[in-house]
Amino acid sequence: MNQANVTRALSALTTSETRSLIAALFAPAAPSFDVAAHNLNSLRNILSSWCAAGTVPAETVGSLAAGIVSQRAAPAMPAAPPLPTPPIASAMPAAPVFAAVPPVYEVREEAPAMPAPTVATIAATAEALEAPQSMPQPRTDGAVTRRSARELFANLPPDILSRIQPGMMLDHYASPLAPAVDNLYAFDANNLLLALGALATTPSTHCWLGGPRGTGKTEFCHQLAARLGRPFFRVNFNRATEASDILGGLGIVKGGTEFVPGPVADAVETPGAILLLDELTYGTAGHIASLNPVLERTGAPVRLPMTGRVLKRAAGGMTFVADNTFGHGGGAETMGRTPMASDTLDRIGRFLRFDYLPADVEARVLRTMVERDCGSKPSAAMARDVARVMRVAREKADAGDLQGAPSLRRAAAFCVALVQGIRPADAYDACVVRAAPDDSQEALRQIFAAHWPHKPEDGFAPLAAPTFNDATPEQN
Repeated sequence: MNQANVTRALSALTTSETRSLIAALFAPAAPSFDVAAHNLNSLRNILSSWCAAGTVPAETVGSLAAGIVSQRAAPAMPAAPPLPTPPIASAMPAAPVFAAVPPVYEVREEAPAMPAPTVATIAATAEALEAPQSMPQPRTDGAVTRRSARELFANLPPDILSRIQPGMMLDHYASPLAPAVDNLYAFDANNLLLALGALATTPSTHCWLGGPRGTGKTEFCHQLAARLGRPFFRVNFNRATEASDILGGLGIVKGGTEFVPGPVADAVETPGAILLLDELTYGTAGHIASLNPVLERTGAPVRLPMTGRVLKRAAGGMTFVADNTFGHGGGAETMGRTPMASDTLDRIGRFLRFDYLPADVEARVLRTMVERDCGSKPSAAMARDVARVMRVAREKADAGDLQGAPSLRRAAAFCVALVQGIRPADAYDACVVRAAPDDSQEALRQIFAAHWPHKPEDGFAPLAAPTFNDATPEQN
C-alpha cells in the first residue's frame, strides 16, 4: 500500500477510531505517548510520517484502518473469516494529503516487529478509550538509540543532506531537557558536517564557534541538541559571572544552606549532554582555568569547589565554546575579553567559523521568521531591502566605521515592524539604531538614508527609487 492509499484510509476514521488504531499498534507494550493529547489532524500526520519513514508498515496501518471502517458498516460475526480490505479509494471521497512530519515522540525500533492486532482488539481498545482514564505520558527516560545521521537531519535541503556520509551513525537521546526543534533554522553545511563529525568520535571532540554576534552560534548548538534529543546546558559568561554560576556554590535548600551544583557540574554528570560555554572570553582567568578538566577528553577528574567531590562523568557529553573571536581577543568589539591560554585552546579539537548569511539567503530566512513571529509574511522585495541595508551596515562595521554590526535578530525585528505598518524610518530607528552604541547611531541613520528605497513619507532624506511596496505582484 502506498502513502496516498494510507492517507485516504486514515481520512475515513474518526478521532476515537484513529486513537484506537494507534493504541492497537502498541498493545503488546506500554504506549509510548499520550494519544489523548492530540487532535485528529495531528494523529493523522503522525501516522502518515511513521509510514513514510518505514517505522510502521503502511500495509499494517491500511489493513487496520480498513478493518475499523468495515466493522462500522457491518459488525463481523464471531465465526466469520476476516473481511477483505474494502476499496477505500472508491468508497470514500478524495482525502486531503497530510504532510509527512517528524514524529512528535520517538518510536522505538521494536515497534514495527510487533504483531498486527486483530479487529477485535481494536474494538476492545476503542471501548476502553471512550471511558475516562489516565493515559501514559511520553517516555523521557533518556533511552539511547543508534540512528543514521541522515535520518536525524532528514528535513535538511537535499544539497546539504547529500553531503552527510550515508554510514554515519549517531546516538539519539530521549531527554526531557532537549530543546524544541525549530525547522526554520538554517544550518551552515560546512559547520554542520564538522560538528556531526566531532560528535561521532569517541569521546566527542569539543568545538569552538567563532564569528560576529547574531550569526547563529548559540542557536546552532540548540538545534543540534534538539535534533539529537540531547539534554542542553548553557553558561552565559559576562563580567558579573561568579564561580557559583559555573560549577556551583552555596545556596538555600529547604531553609538550610548547602552546596548546589552549577550547570557545568550537571552537564558533566548527565548522559549525552551538550554544554555551551557562551562568551567564555568574558570569564576571568580563574574561571577559565577551572574548566580545563571539563574540556579534557581523557577524563581528567572534575572536582566541585568547597566539597571536593569528584564528578562522575557520564557518557556521550560534548562541549561547545562560543564567542566573537576564537579565544584571542582583539578589535573594538572584543575589548574587555580574556585571551585564552594555549593549554585551554589545545583542548578544543575543531574551530568553526560563523558569518552572516548571504543577502539572498537572509531575505528568505527573514520571510519565514517574520511570518512565524507575527503571522504575516513580508513581500520578497521588502525582505531584500532589509537584507541589503543590513549588509551595508555590516560592511561598515568590518571596515571599523561602526562599533558592532546589526545581527539577524535586529533585521527580523525591523522587518516585523514594517509588516505591522510602522514607518520605515521609525521602525529602523527603534529596532536597529537605538540598539547600537551612541557613537554608531548617526552612521546607521546615514546608511538607511543612502540605501533604503524611499517614499517621501518614509522619513529621512527621500531618494528617487522604487519602494518595497510597489505595484508588482508579491513573490512567494
